[in-house]
Formats: sequence, C-alpha cells, structure tokens
Amino acid sequence: MALSSEEVDKLLNFFFDEASESQTFEHFLSQVTQCFPKAYNYKVGVCIYNLLYHNILTMPAQRILALTLLNEMYRGEPFINNPFSCFIVGLCQSDSSRKKPVPPNLKISDSEKYFLSHLLVSSQVKEMLKKTPTFIVKTEFGPMADIKPATSTSVEDYKELRAAAKEILSNPSPPALQTYKPGPIRLVPPLAVGDENVSNYSHVTL
Repeated sequence: MALSSEEVDKLLNFFFDEASESQTFEHFLSQVTQCFPKAYNYKVGVCIYNLLYHNILTMPAQRILALTLLNEMYRGEPFINNPFSCFIVGLCQSDSSRKKPVPPNLKISDSEKYFLSHLLVSSQVKEMLKKTPTFIVKTEFGPMADIKPATSTSVEDYKELRAAAKEILSNPSPPALQTYKPGPIRLVPPLAVGDENVSNYSHVTL
C-alpha cells in the first residue's frame, strides 16, 4: 500500500516546484489528481503524512499544500471516511484540547491553522482554493473556525458504525437471516395430461 520510488519522485516534484507557491490551490490539486487518480488517494495520503511527520516539507507553502491535499482528496465524502481526519483535526486543535498527539517535529503557523480549519467547515471552499499558498502564509487572519461540527459529526458516525458492527458480528441471529429464507421446492408439473405423461413418470421414484 505504498507508492513506488518513481511515484514518490513525481509527488515530490509538485511540492518542490517553486512555481507552486504562487499558483492557486485549485491548480495544484488539479495537477496532482491528473497524475494520481482517485484509486491512489490512500497511497498518496500515506506518503504525504510521512513527509510531514519526518519534517521533509519544511517550507510553510509546502505544508499548507500538503495538508490541503490530504483534506481535498476525500472532498464529497463523509469526513469520517477520510483516513487522515484525526490527523487534520489534531493540527487545528490546541495542545490542551487535542486528544491524539501530532508529530512532534510538525509545527504549523497560525495562518496555516486558520486556513485549514476554515477548509473543514466553510461553505466557500471553492473561493478558498482560488487563493495561493504565498497569500495564506503572508496574510494575518482572525480567529480559527469552529471545527466542532466536523468533529462531532465524525464521532456520531463512528459510534453508529461501531454499534452496527457489533449488531452484525455478535448477534447469534443476524438480521440478514431473519429476512431472507430459502423458498419451498416446487415440482414442475407436466406440460400436458395424458397417458403418455403418466408412463414417462411411472419409473421415477421420489
């Protein structure tokens, strides 16, 4: 479940291209998705996580591009379906409210947190993606967005999934068996009634 060395090299080229800093997030995402189709989302995400974890993407513009890509790869799906949702939320939270630790070497600026938090809950995502990493890094923003709606929905969905899994796997009488049962066996009647049919079936023993 990992990218090949050639694929990692292609992905790195996107982040280390200086032109990416002044291009819109929308353009960057389009380039990456053209190179890596949806089937590669998880592999690309794992690679990005490791690049961030080991502090290989050291520039703020590189980090915000990477974090945006982690989130936008799963845009259109429930947030809980994003395998990196806990990681993304953890970066937006303060040290006191964070439930899961984040990589110790990964430090993101307030501007990056602001952009990432609004990316999770804003209804104006398309407008946000038309901005450039340079603009985000160099601009001072106001307070972060309230990401509780995104996290609470994830927690509720997670609880429902756990409850459904327990019901299906531990119930001695699964719901499927309560609904679907084999139908009765019906013998096919003869096509016509006559002595010839009786003689044909006379040798059959039931």
